[in-house]
Amino acid sequence: MHRRLAALIVGLAALTSCQLDQGGRAAGSPAGPPPGSPGTITDLAVAAVTPDSVTLAFTEVDDGTGRSARYDFRYSVAPISWGSALPVTRGSCATPVPGTRIGAHRSCTVVGLTPGTSYQFQVVAFRGTLNRDAVFGELSNVAEVGP
Repeated sequence: MHRRLAALIVGLAALTSCQLDQGGRAAGSPAGPPPGSPGTITDLAVAAVTPDSVTLAFTEVDDGTGRSARYDFRYSVAPISWGSALPVTRGSCATPVPGTRIGAHRSCTVVGLTPGTSYQFQVVAFRGTLNRDAVFGELSNVAEVGP
């Protein structure tokens, strides 16, 4: 019994004397590579158009940690400027769009558009939570639909 107690005390002493790095890991423990940036969508395209909606197509990308990214879609009357573009709030492209599988070919629809108007669309991949801790990739190419 005394040997077990002595071993426990030695183990606790070693554990409490262990130094932790800023990530809370034991100093010297393997940390692994830091997460990368989310991928960039380079193939955003208009797949279908109705008078008041647009279906967009794209290929899903990595979120920088090996999982499928989430997506923030924006649109504007042409020409688009990301900072002033509106987030999509109606249809299956309503932001945020969850990812399903890296490399999957996806489509989603933006509804509530004004017929006869030229629009441009962009998307950015991200991980985390919008307006809190999101890490963004680069902006996609611009997809356009016009009268």
